[in-house]
Amino acid sequence: MSGSTLLFPVVGRPVTQVQAPAAFNPLFAACGVDAIVVPLEMPSEGVVRRVRDLLDSASDGGILVTVPYKKALLEAADRL
Repeated sequence: MSGSTLLFPVVGRPVTQVQAPAAFNPLFAACGVDAIVVPLEMPSEGVVRRVRDLLDSASDGGILVTVPYKKALLEAADRL
């Protein structure tokens, strides 16, 4: 990781079941992509605002969403 690493958080609650880091991080490394996928558990209160704040970061490469926020976070998305 470096100062230019792109972050791809997996937002949900819970996130213990998330498989994306194990699938994507080795792929990013093998392809020389400076990015990392990390699970990020968030409480439901203010989740849309928090995700919008993450999306405003220059370090954000995109957001993966899991249960129970898939429907709620549609309003935070620029595109699906």
